[in-house]
Amino acid sequence: MPFDPVNFGSAPAVNEESSRRMIAAIAKEIVISAKRVATAMPADYSLAITDAVIGLYDGPVRT
Repeated sequence: MPFDPVNFGSAPAVNEESSRRMIAAIAKEIVISAKRVATAMPADYSLAITDAVIGLYDGPVRT
């Protein structure tokens, strides 16, 4: 892939922290993509679950 906008490097998800960052980054890309094609999406398409995933995984590891 010539361009990797999320840039996980050569060893994504090698530990819990990098797994969380990867999940949050993918969810953020989903939001960006959905907003770009919003006019083609169903009127009732919701990003609520995606936003919840970002809220859950985009932060420090809870111990």
